[in-house]
Amino acid sequence: MRRQPETILVNHNQLDRFLNRKRNMIQKLKINLMRQVACGLTLLGLGSVQAQDVQTIAELRTAVDPVTLAPPESDTLYTVEAIVHTHVNLTGSSNGLFYMQDETAGIAVFHSGAEGDVPAYGDKVRVTAPLSHFRGLLQLAPDASNEAHSVEILSSGETVADPLPLDLSLTQFPQTLELLEGRLIMLTSVTITDDMETFPNSGNLTVEDFMGRTFTLRIDSRTDIGGAAIPDGEIDIIGSLGQFDNSEPYSDGYQILPSALSDLGLDEGNGDVTDISELRALQDPISLTPTDTETLFTVRGVVSTHINLTGSSNGLFYMEDDTAGIAVFHAGAGGEVPAYGDLVEVTGPISHFNGLLQLNPSASNGSHSVTVIESGHEADLDPTELFFSLQGTPLAFEALEGTLVMAKGVTITTDEDSFPSSGNFTLTDSNGLTFTLRIDSRTDFSGQPIPEGPVDIVGVMGQFDNETPHDEGYQIIPTRFVDMTDGEGGPEISPILSIRQLLDPINLSPPDTDNLFTIRGIVNTHVNLTGSSNGLFYMQDETAGIAVFHAGAAGEVPAFGDLVEVTAPIGFFNGIFQLNP
Repeated sequence: MRRQPETILVNHNQLDRFLNRKRNMIQKLKINLMRQVACGLTLLGLGSVQAQDVQTIAELRTAVDPVTLAPPESDTLYTVEAIVHTHVNLTGSSNGLFYMQDETAGIAVFHSGAEGDVPAYGDKVRVTAPLSHFRGLLQLAPDASNEAHSVEILSSGETVADPLPLDLSLTQFPQTLELLEGRLIMLTSVTITDDMETFPNSGNLTVEDFMGRTFTLRIDSRTDIGGAAIPDGEIDIIGSLGQFDNSEPYSDGYQILPSALSDLGLDEGNGDVTDISELRALQDPISLTPTDTETLFTVRGVVSTHINLTGSSNGLFYMEDDTAGIAVFHAGAGGEVPAYGDLVEVTGPISHFNGLLQLNPSASNGSHSVTVIESGHEADLDPTELFFSLQGTPLAFEALEGTLVMAKGVTITTDEDSFPSSGNFTLTDSNGLTFTLRIDSRTDFSGQPIPEGPVDIVGVMGQFDNETPHDEGYQIIPTRFVDMTDGEGGPEISPILSIRQLLDPINLSPPDTDNLFTIRGIVNTHVNLTGSSNGLFYMQDETAGIAVFHAGAAGEVPAFGDLVEVTAPIGFFNGIFQLNP
């Protein structure tokens, strides 16, 4: 609801804080504008500039007539390089409209004939085109049918500069707004004054700041904002500074244009976002199958696979958030899956396939969805080292299922010289422990040479176990051949906790095994704690502690505080779990 001016009670301390914050914003804006003016003076011949193929956007903006605020009619081609800061195509499906900015300024790009195809948020692009304007909005106007024009993606996943705070006291200066047009800006602590409950699919709304100054909020029909609830209180709004003014001089009609619901600080999608670890906690602890397959859950995470891992009628990919990972089987997707590094939101029920927990959206169900929020999140993916010593603890493997993992310094046991199109192989670590490598037929492994020495392998943690309880059949699935690289071949260092987890939960004794384990940690005892023929000391790493009984050590033990590495089988003495070198 719109606040009535006569009902506002001004707290003077609050007002002082507000004004100080606004003064800081104005100072930052002035510094930025002085830099842009310097660029403009240079271009106008008041400084020296050399001709160059790539120009700054600030240089392009000096072509605008200072009276009409429109560019001259010219076929001159300009080339600029900048980073895209919009999330969707902001025009009809026959063309393309996006916004981008470099270090000096921002600009809109109207790509005629692009058929709705625009670069992604965070893409660095090079655009060669003439200048034009639409209702006062300065834009580069490449034409897909003109070979001299181009929109070229140079790289993806670039950092988008922080939005520039816009103080609404500056809206009375159109020349100032013209310099900021096309940039990513932010309106802070504003209220939407329109008397409506939800955002329209398309239209203009009014926002108001603490001092009652107003500005236009434009909702575009191509965004995901329409239908979302309008918040009652103050919000921060991020968006491109656009313009729609149909008469000269083009000094009015400036508007903030958010291109995603997240730009309004609101939640994208169909409901509350659930951590993936919460979905994994819904599995029965005995059978390891999901207990709730009816509720629709919404999760958000980064895609960790490079290809579709199932038949062409459906889609299968893996994703992870900060808490865990999960497979997503998208029924009826026609083989379409999001790209590696895409930040996606998925709404659907959970299910399992031969023990593999998965989200199971259906393309034919309007309540289910798979939505790419933005691309370029590859840096958020960091594989977790996979320790084969966890073999005896299925719950530990279950926690890793669905995540990106790395098996380090392992060898592939096979008589074959090259990989088949699909199949399972046995991996062996330096301690003689084994694990399953799964080669999927959709990857590029077929015909590639099988390395003879130790390798490091990055892949997702999957499972194929067709019997209840589903506590076996875990496997690492690489999704491209380059994710297999030469490994160091040294001993695998096991966390002490992973060894302690091998204890039988009933009698607290270790399994009967001759496998060797290698641990590294700090000695926390001062003397030998057994007879002079042997050695007994204690050590710990960041995860747990353990005793070490060194048979035949003649009373020699490392000193308190020594960092030591021990390779030995596990043992047991009167309830004490120990390594027995």
